[in-house]
Amino acid sequence: QCDHPQMMAMRSAILRWAARARRPPPRRHVPRQIAGGTAGRRDLVTCSAVESASSRGGAPDDGLPPRLSKVLVANRGEIAVRIIETARRLGVRTVAVYSTADARSPHVSAADEAVCVGPPASGSSYLDVGRVCRAAELTGADGVHPGYGFLSENADFARAVEGLDVTDPTDGDGDGGPRTAAKSGRKVRFVGPSSSAIAAMGDKIQSKLIAEAADVTTIPGHDGAVDSAEHAVEIARGIGYPVMIKASSGGGGKGMRICRTDEQVVEGYRLGRAEAR
Repeated sequence: QCDHPQMMAMRSAILRWAARARRPPPRRHVPRQIAGGTAGRRDLVTCSAVESASSRGGAPDDGLPPRLSKVLVANRGEIAVRIIETARRLGVRTVAVYSTADARSPHVSAADEAVCVGPPASGSSYLDVGRVCRAAELTGADGVHPGYGFLSENADFARAVEGLDVTDPTDGDGDGGPRTAAKSGRKVRFVGPSSSAIAAMGDKIQSKLIAEAADVTTIPGHDGAVDSAEHAVEIARGIGYPVMIKASSGGGGKGMRICRTDEQVVEGYRLGRAEAR
C-alpha cells in the first residue's frame, strides 16, 4: 500500500469509475408536460419521468413516522447530486427539478425522475414556489429536500410544502399523455426545520430573544432595532469596541462587519441597510 498523494488520488479515481460501472443501465426518459406559469398564460414546462431500473423496499413499522419513499430535491448541481446519492443508498427514490438551461446537468440524470420547472432564470424556476410544489404533486413525492441556498431558508416555501397532500400519480394514457394525480390522505414532509422555526430564526433579533428565553448563552449586544447611524454609534460605545454589525434579516451571509471605530460603525450601518432585504 502506497500513501503517496498521486497514488491515493489514482486509487480514488479507479474506485469511482468502478462504482459507476456497477450502476444499472441508463433509464428511459418519458417526456411529459405539466401546466405552469401565472393564471391566464399558456406556459408549459416539460417533465421527464425516469423509469427506475430497480425496485426499492420500505422500512419495517417501528412506531416512527412512515419512512419517506420518494424525495423531491429542490436544488441543483453538486448539492442535489449529494442528496440524491445519499437517498439512493437509503433506498429512497428521488425527483430532480431543473431549468431549461440545466437539462443535461448531472443531477438530472442521477435522479429517478426529473421535472423541468421553468426557464434559466432562477426566479422563474428554482425559486418559483408554485412550480416546485407542482412538481412534487405531479410525481407523488412524499418529501421535499431543499438542500442549502435557494429556498432552504424560505419559511413560505416550507409552509407551502407542509400544506401539500401526497399524491398517487397515474400515467394517463400510458403513452406520455397528461399525468393525473389523486390525493393519498398523507401530507408531504419538508426535510428540514419547520416553517415556524425558519421564520423565527430568519430574524436575528427574534432568534436572539428566543435563545435568551431558553437560557442559551448569547454574546452581549443590542436586542432591538437600530434607527440610525448615530444610534448605532451610541450603542457601540455602550457595548465597547470592537463590535459586529449585521442586518436583522436578509443579507444572504453578507453585511457582517467588524467595527473598531465610530467611523467604521457609520459605514457598516450604511452598507448593512443597503444589503438587507
